[in-house]
Amino acid sequence: MRLSDLAQRLGSSPALRDTLSQLEGRRTWESVAAEARPLLTAAAWHVEPRKVLVVANNYDRALQWQARLRLCGVPEDSIRLLPSGLSVLFEDAAPETVALSDRIGALKFLIGDEPGFVVATAQAALERTLPPDELSKAFITVSEGEESDQDALVDGLQLLGYELHEPVRLPGTFSRRGGIIDVFPMGFERPVRVEYWGDQVESLREFDPNTQRSIDKIERLEIAPSRETMLPVDGTEFREMLERAVLLEASRLPKDAADRLDELVSADAVALEQRVFFDRLDLYRPLIHPESSCAVDLLGAEGLLVLDEPLEIDATLERAEEEFGQSLDAREQRGEILNAAVNDYVLPPDHFAVAENVLSLTAMNGVPPWLRGGESVTIGAESLAGYRGQPRALTQAIQNWIAAGLPVCMATDQTTRAKAVLAQVELFPTSEKDLLAKGLHLLDGNPAGGFVMGDAKLAVLSDH
Repeated sequence: MRLSDLAQRLGSSPALRDTLSQLEGRRTWESVAAEARPLLTAAAWHVEPRKVLVVANNYDRALQWQARLRLCGVPEDSIRLLPSGLSVLFEDAAPETVALSDRIGALKFLIGDEPGFVVATAQAALERTLPPDELSKAFITVSEGEESDQDALVDGLQLLGYELHEPVRLPGTFSRRGGIIDVFPMGFERPVRVEYWGDQVESLREFDPNTQRSIDKIERLEIAPSRETMLPVDGTEFREMLERAVLLEASRLPKDAADRLDELVSADAVALEQRVFFDRLDLYRPLIHPESSCAVDLLGAEGLLVLDEPLEIDATLERAEEEFGQSLDAREQRGEILNAAVNDYVLPPDHFAVAENVLSLTAMNGVPPWLRGGESVTIGAESLAGYRGQPRALTQAIQNWIAAGLPVCMATDQTTRAKAVLAQVELFPTSEKDLLAKGLHLLDGNPAGGFVMGDAKLAVLSDH
């Protein structure tokens, strides 16, 4: 049996069935160990597949969620990681292409109709992005067999910020050769070759960017914008607004900083007027998209927001807001950017509360003030300490769980080693049937941490 089988079976467990299926509105699962959270969340998803945005306290924790959701039976292509896009605001540098592609791909997934998970850090989930309606309208769709003008596709790609590059190897680039247009859409793992016969799309094929050889045929392609900030409609009006802002703010700065601000913003204003994408474009997102939203707003009324230990998330965001604010102030004083506030780029933590359906997972049994209210359920999942070097303690623990009617599931990616460990603790399994007779189950998949749920009659041991 696999760990994914356990996740699916938990949905029909009498002790958990109602808890896992009733996730509308605001709910809190208390006394739930960190090790149990991905398994229980995946079990709820198997009961009712939907869009889920999981918010973790830090990037390492987000990666753990991603890995464990896969082990719990969520298809790999139904899990997206949403990285932060703020790095370009701390210094004048080109956006990190792969991270930006992953981010835009996750945002695209959130506004789609397919059920699945997007896993993010708290800051990444609250970072402002294109409003939902503008993001939806920005997509270019190409389908096999349709009538489509090649020049129109090229123009559309350039309007979305895609750069001409031969050969195509990185997300956000495209090339054209005769009746073939290669494009590497943001959020895709591989580029796509669009082949035309006259003005008709003859085929769409993913290809290997290194060998340039075709791999898989697809019928429909949705191309997302290459950036989270689009160019303003009226570049001349926007340039004049920036020039007025520079005159006002430069008067408050030392001469060297004022000169630097004038030089940088003037160059940015020219690029905006000429409708050219540039590295510092995201600095002007609050002005170009004043109604910008964040990943939480893209989730929709049917989606579920999962907060992994909300009190920790709240504390982390408070520290991050202070550090980001200090960085913005320092850049402003150096004449690198116009005056800006943290909330121009990142929404405050209480914005999580606007989601229609919020599930808080906590072992601290507490939530921030902005999350209070709703129903609380005590899960009673307790973390297990390690038993390394304590075979007798492990033997006694397993025997106690079995005596209490708890099936003991040993989740491992080293089955032979697990059986050897059982032999060392005097359980001596001779076969899979013998294991079941003893109340033991070997599960394929290592969740990297164990837990016990007394009420739900379950003990999970891992290799760790």
